[in-house]
Amino acid sequence: MKTNHKPNAKLKWFMIGALSTILSLGFNFNSFAQYCSSSGNSTNYSYIDEVIFENIMNTSGDNGGYADFTNLSTSVIPGNTYTIKLDAANQFPFTFKKNKWKVWIDFNNDGDFDDAGEMVVKKRGNGTTNSSITIPSNFSGTTTMRVSMSLFGQPKPCGNISNGEVEDYTITSNSCLAGAGSLMADASPVGLMGGSVMISATQINVPVIPAGYSSIYVLTSGTGLVIEQVNATPDFTVNTTGLYTIHTLIYDPATLDLTTVVFGTTTGVDVNGLLVQGGGTICAALDVAGAPITVCMVDAGMVTSNLGDTLSICAGDGFADPFTMSNNGMSTCNYAYVITSSATEILGLSLDGNLDFDGAGQGECWVWGLSFTGNVLVSVGDTVLGFGALTDGAFDLSSNYVVVQRNAPDAGTLTANSSSVCSMNGNAMIDATANGDDFIPPGYSNIYVLTSGTGLVIEQVNATPSFNVTSNGLYTIHNLVYDATTLDLTTVVFGTTTGVDVNGLLTQGGGSICASLDVAGAPIWVSSPDAGTITANTDTVCGIGSIATLTATPDGNAMIPSGYSTVYVLTSGSGLVIEQAGPNPSFDVSMGGNYTIHTLVYDPNTLDLSIVVPGVTTGFDVNSLLVQGGGMICASLDVPGAAFYVENPYAGTIQPDYFFNCLDNNGSATLTANPSGDAIVPSGYSTVYVLTSGSGLVIEQAGGSPSFTVNNTGIYRIHTLVYDTNTLDLGIVVPGTTTGFDVNGLIAQGGGAICASLDVAGAPFIVLPEWICNWFYNDRVNMAYYTSISPEQAYAEITEGYENSKSSTISNGSATIYPNPASNHVTIAFDSEDDNIETVLIYNETGQKVFERDYTANTMSTINLDVSGFDSGLYLIQLITVKSSEALKLVVK
Repeated sequence: MKTNHKPNAKLKWFMIGALSTILSLGFNFNSFAQYCSSSGNSTNYSYIDEVIFENIMNTSGDNGGYADFTNLSTSVIPGNTYTIKLDAANQFPFTFKKNKWKVWIDFNNDGDFDDAGEMVVKKRGNGTTNSSITIPSNFSGTTTMRVSMSLFGQPKPCGNISNGEVEDYTITSNSCLAGAGSLMADASPVGLMGGSVMISATQINVPVIPAGYSSIYVLTSGTGLVIEQVNATPDFTVNTTGLYTIHTLIYDPATLDLTTVVFGTTTGVDVNGLLVQGGGTICAALDVAGAPITVCMVDAGMVTSNLGDTLSICAGDGFADPFTMSNNGMSTCNYAYVITSSATEILGLSLDGNLDFDGAGQGECWVWGLSFTGNVLVSVGDTVLGFGALTDGAFDLSSNYVVVQRNAPDAGTLTANSSSVCSMNGNAMIDATANGDDFIPPGYSNIYVLTSGTGLVIEQVNATPSFNVTSNGLYTIHNLVYDATTLDLTTVVFGTTTGVDVNGLLTQGGGSICASLDVAGAPIWVSSPDAGTITANTDTVCGIGSIATLTATPDGNAMIPSGYSTVYVLTSGSGLVIEQAGPNPSFDVSMGGNYTIHTLVYDPNTLDLSIVVPGVTTGFDVNSLLVQGGGMICASLDVPGAAFYVENPYAGTIQPDYFFNCLDNNGSATLTANPSGDAIVPSGYSTVYVLTSGSGLVIEQAGGSPSFTVNNTGIYRIHTLVYDTNTLDLGIVVPGTTTGFDVNGLIAQGGGAICASLDVAGAPFIVLPEWICNWFYNDRVNMAYYTSISPEQAYAEITEGYENSKSSTISNGSATIYPNPASNHVTIAFDSEDDNIETVLIYNETGQKVFERDYTANTMSTINLDVSGFDSGLYLIQLITVKSSEALKLVVK
């Protein structure tokens, strides 16, 4: 049905005429005033980098002192306050200097910035500076905003700046408050039937209608928004298909003359161009986006197939059916083909004409055409009486249907009861379960077929999906649904004919026979792996605190079927925690304890070893996945494996408290060392500390703590020994005779058979006589040097240096002794104006102290000593002063 719409008689629309008519609608052309010039003489040290003010967002960079950006504009509402962001780029050496900013707006548009209130910003800042600008309530029209920045002095609206920049922009007053809001289509697409159709929209954002303003709804067509109709409500009747848009227009009849609009010619773009929002001067609001609605033709026509109006197909074969549908309707809306039973039960849907009758059952069905808008509200299995509720929009059903006769044998699917079967004694029973999704039409039969290998060579058939096999390999159980009158199974030759050969005869495989074979079937692997046994080369291994290698030898009784692999697995503890795996039965470990090497024979296609997490997964976890452990995977794990026990004693390291030590007045010194805390003492092991002397490491003492007292000078070491008292008898050690090398030769680290650990290097010490110590320290020797060389070299150099010093002058020039040699009395003179002698110590050649006197209570610079009681020989005199210490030699005769 066609409907003609008559517009409201009060609205007379005419075509926009000449330019004079446009001018009468409110266009005016304001010319910009000519302003005084202003510029920066130099931008070497600073320039305006960015100005942001409402819609003006200008990153300008260096423009050499001035830039005219009046082509950039923004509109402002009188009485409102806005933020302006100013950013300068300062250059070295004025990177951190503050810039002086001023901004002027010529609000009265008189061509200058001199009037009160026209300087709107005056600020100082480095980098980005923000300020606010309040627009006077009486501002109107278009004017200029000048932004000026000076690095050194305050900028002025006219004239030049020594170092800085000036930029001009355009500001426009916008005091229009009208707002069109927004619309949403009630429906799209909308179907056209019977000549015309109603389209409508709903206001979703309320428009703003100032006093004296009116609202009206405008209908446009196409992407060009050609105005077709107007109405007081947002609903329109149309009689052609295409794209329509419903818009809201809020306007003042006194300023916008709508009689100039011509239906079918004037566009929404034309009207919008007259408005402030579109760059014009008239205050009005048009919802340009509006509510778009597509109107399409609903016409199902008649349907046909490429194979005729009545056809027979083999449905349910899993392949596309060899025909397509078409129609002669004029529909531009959605179109679908609907498969129904004669009782109008929905069996299938297609939007492209390629129909699939798999799953649609058997017998006769009909195919209809459906032209519609909205959504199809039916699904397979629904019953739609008279097709009265097919869609949520307009629809048209074809005036005819195509009859399809379906034959739908379906072999369904099978599931293997076990996808991996381990053959026992050369025989294995494999079976599968039908999933109940097969379909056997009247006159059809089914049979189960067993194939082998990836080539699906037919081996056996049976009335049930169960077969006995005698060889390892891949088998598949298939279901075949067939008509014995069309498929002759006597042509099958066991061991030769393949499932692929049979499938090629069927329609699903490109042949002509209507039957169904479950080609994928239920695959089952039959295998008989055996990990055999393995023997440890040595069941107890000494790790001596580092790496221990565990090696086992397979006993040669493993069975590895084709396609299977062998891997050796190392586990730790009684829980058989998996630590490592590899192609050889040999592993390095760094920790003590119980270990086991196992053999695993497996198929990489069925057992994914990437699930193993070393240190977490156990051998029991893996075994539980295997048939032998109650699981489903056919593989073999030698659970007992080859057992090892690793002992890993480690003496660690030890450091001396003091590398240099001195015999005291009693002729003894205590040597103490500190273990580094890195020793490993296995259960059942003990720790003892051993003191050795000399480079030959002669054992002198042993004890439970690393501290020993010695009475002789020389080189000593304290060693840590971690050992098992059941295997290493320390009673064989003879102090002063047995050496650390002797003991080390008995243990594994030194090539022996006993599992123990000795820190051979130990903590070294040098023990010196007291008198050498005094010479050694007072001579200010390089301590860092002696601690960097071997103890033996250090000891030799120190003692040799002392012997050489006997013939040299010890005095550093501040003290003298006379007479020298002497027999009765000597005089010691200390020549210093600000220092005095506090203590005098005298040592004989053996390092024994033979004289000591304290002079702290006296201020002494000259001392007389009686040496008549001294034996003849060389003596060392040590003078301890307030500020230093000196040494002198004295020969007594």
